[in-house]
Amino acid sequence: MDLDIPLLEPGVAIGHFKLGATWDALTAAGHEIEPHPSGQLGETVKVSGPFELVFTEQGRLTSIALDLTRSQLRQGTAQSHVILSDKTPVEELMKTLGCGPIEVLDGGNTATCVGGTRFDQAGPVLRPSVRVFVGP
Repeated sequence: MDLDIPLLEPGVAIGHFKLGATWDALTAAGHEIEPHPSGQLGETVKVSGPFELVFTEQGRLTSIALDLTRSQLRQGTAQSHVILSDKTPVEELMKTLGCGPIEVLDGGNTATCVGGTRFDQAGPVLRPSVRVFVGP
């Protein structure tokens, strides 16, 4: 069922994870939050299933990324949306997310999209993810 797929709210949330939420509130709500498996991103970068979560030192959520190789994503509203995944062509993903041009970087590629959203491609296989974040 589509409602089981996380909904992107640009600049606000992806699924149950909302920017500004506290670590304590998320764990109290039953979300299992674990250290990032790479062990190289510091104490403030965590994972919860297919989500990468970045917290401030004070425990507030400032960035949420969803790995599209591990989960699909709904873009739009609960009633009217499209489903995005790692099978969606990059051009279609970028158009749907309202992204600017791709910037090619050393560890992968990134594009800034509307509403505090970013499309990233990571690593040599260019694994796609969608991120919402606090900040410019």
